[in-house]
Amino acid sequence: MSPSPRLSYWVVPCAEDTARYFDVIARLAKARNAPVFAPHVSLASIEGEQPDLSPCLELLCGLEVQPLEIGMTDAFTMSLFVRVERHPALLKACDFMLNQPGGKTSRDFDPHLSLCYGAPPEGAADWDAVRALLDQPVRFNALHAVQIPPIVETDEDVRSWNALQTFSF
Repeated sequence: MSPSPRLSYWVVPCAEDTARYFDVIARLAKARNAPVFAPHVSLASIEGEQPDLSPCLELLCGLEVQPLEIGMTDAFTMSLFVRVERHPALLKACDFMLNQPGGKTSRDFDPHLSLCYGAPPEGAADWDAVRALLDQPVRFNALHAVQIPPIVETDEDVRSWNALQTFSF
């Protein structure tokens, strides 16, 4: 029996900043023949009842973070990403989620916006466009509740994501 899906909570950028990141994400996804996904910072997942998110939304209101660096790892979900500052509001929001019944995370909180899941093919990245993402802060204005599998290791896992709710702040 496979583990049940869970709700992952993502902080998502405002429309203008989403467009900047989405352009890079879409080009990289096309090069890999992979699914396109919304830019986001994952806070945590919750199994079970959705909590009252009002305190979390209040923490995130007006959130603007500075991008710090471009990172790459061998992990599927952190293949190519923009690491952002550990803003106090993000840290408090993550703690809020983890302190809810069923709250969990698969790794230490490392706020970032993924650009590609799975390594991009050689020469696929427009490095000027990727580096340009470091030039401006990222403004956030919503929290998404997304149903995801317990483990995300393949493009099929990403294709299965299902955004269920959006909470504006």
